[in-house]
Amino acid sequence: MKVLLVTLRKRAGSEDVSRRETMLEGDQIRIGRGVAMEINLPDIDVDFHHASLQNLGAGLSMVAVSDSGLRVGKRSQPQVQMGGGEEVQIGRYKFRSEAGRDGADFVLIMEEAPEEAKKRRSRAGSKRRLAEVLPSRRMLGWVISLAVVGLFFAWPMSDVLTREAANDDIFVVDGMARTDVPEPTVMEIAWSSGPISESHAMIQDDCAACHLRPFEMTTNNACLACHATSTNHADIEKHPAVSLENTRCASCHKEHNGGLAPVDTASTACATCHSDIKSVSAESQLGNISGFATDHTPFKLAVIVGVDQGADGSLTPQVERVPFDPKNPPLEGSGLKFPHAKHLQEGGMKTADGQVQLQCADCHVQEPGGKLMRPIKFDRDCSGCHEMLFNAGGLERLLPHAQEDEVARIVNDHFIAAALDGTLDASVQAAPVAAAVKTKRKRRIAGQNTNRTRQSLSSDQRGQAIKAAQNFAVQQMDVIFGSRLCGTCHEVRKNKDAEGVDRWRVEPALLQRHWMPRAKFDHDPHRVMDCTNCHNAPVSKASSDVLMPGIETCQSCHQGEGELDGARSECVDCHEYHIPTRTPMSPEHAEIFEARASARQRSKPAQQ
Repeated sequence: MKVLLVTLRKRAGSEDVSRRETMLEGDQIRIGRGVAMEINLPDIDVDFHHASLQNLGAGLSMVAVSDSGLRVGKRSQPQVQMGGGEEVQIGRYKFRSEAGRDGADFVLIMEEAPEEAKKRRSRAGSKRRLAEVLPSRRMLGWVISLAVVGLFFAWPMSDVLTREAANDDIFVVDGMARTDVPEPTVMEIAWSSGPISESHAMIQDDCAACHLRPFEMTTNNACLACHATSTNHADIEKHPAVSLENTRCASCHKEHNGGLAPVDTASTACATCHSDIKSVSAESQLGNISGFATDHTPFKLAVIVGVDQGADGSLTPQVERVPFDPKNPPLEGSGLKFPHAKHLQEGGMKTADGQVQLQCADCHVQEPGGKLMRPIKFDRDCSGCHEMLFNAGGLERLLPHAQEDEVARIVNDHFIAAALDGTLDASVQAAPVAAAVKTKRKRRIAGQNTNRTRQSLSSDQRGQAIKAAQNFAVQQMDVIFGSRLCGTCHEVRKNKDAEGVDRWRVEPALLQRHWMPRAKFDHDPHRVMDCTNCHNAPVSKASSDVLMPGIETCQSCHQGEGELDGARSECVDCHEYHIPTRTPMSPEHAEIFEARASARQRSKPAQQ
């Protein structure tokens, strides 16, 4: 059965009638409010499946499915033969049938009853539809469009085009703010495509600091006004593929996305070159790396293997980069004797204040920012337990740290003074001198002047006393430097100088602070962990042990890029792209850097 449905609809506010024809085909054609119905009637008074059209042999018939039935005039009928000129009403829609045409067996005319629409509006009382109050949709569209153009385009553009443009030749000398750009208007700020990163928060209201001209992308020149010192990633003479000569800064640094800094953190950008590094630079000594958890090469540690001494006595550590194998770790020559195991032993260490249980944080304190640990200093970190107190020959003296010649002078002078004053133990002096010292002590008890008492010793006795004190001082130096004080923690060497006098040299403590100089590490995110989870200090019995973790320790938590169950492990989490020791990124950078440095130099007299 084919039915040609002709839909007649009168336009709002007009006598014109729109006409639409739709060919429907099937043994049964459903009518109702449901969207699955072949003839959909969007009226609340119509059931989801209200009726059906069927060919029952005598022509087209409409059969009611709903209990509401079919209204013909004022009567409700369950079934109506449409070929007899009957007009059937369902809700506000009326149906009548005509003879078939255009290949259709029947023609069904459907139109909305105007009187029914009026009745529905009258039932709403004094309430009117919004469409009857407002102008037409076309008129509303024009009004809103013109308002948007005026408020968000014409008004801001008039402010931008009528003000003086920023001077491209002015470079920032001190600080991050340009002084030659006007303040943005409120509507201009409304153009922002997103929040500024925290790194650029100081210029978030200064659009012209980056966008020097309206509707122009940020240029490298605008970035270089503040970042002229940005360095390259590698030596471009050996590795020209890393040159950023013709690359826009904004291709990697995308602003208006919020966050801490406008840096592309995805590792895919790094893996583009490093997954097959030889194809980019045949001279590279690096291994192929495509991801931290998959094929990252083992860590290389910067280990101190020796010391160079300059003509002025300055010491420069000799550092070598060596692969780190936890099963056969490298050894460090720090010049110290320091067993971590003894200092962290259960029950604590014996100190002047009693037994103290030491923790890692008692000596190792983070620098501001959490990147590195502050250097260990004796006066601040060690002297609380290791006091430089010497007691011998009846004398007690606090000695200075890291001053061998001063220690030798102090000990020698004090023993000589003690021998002459009578405060040195008599057992260390010759018998005649000891007798004279005994007499001197009696005079001191009687209240006589010490200098006068010294004069009671003969010249030979004074010489003997001084020689005895010097010999005793030399013996005690071996104790001070060799076993009791300095030698407890330091490597010590004893040599004779050109005059044949013994000289002690305490090896300086040269401790490595940055074991992985090509990487960065932040302790703050790891503060929830124990230090010993990564640094196996409780079992270390020698200061030469390098207590750094292997890559397997890090990979146990940092399981790869995009992993939901592991910690972050993007390349930029541990590595900087712009290496500080490299030259400026390009000749353009170098030129602007020189201009900026020259401008800073010229500005100094005015600032002073």
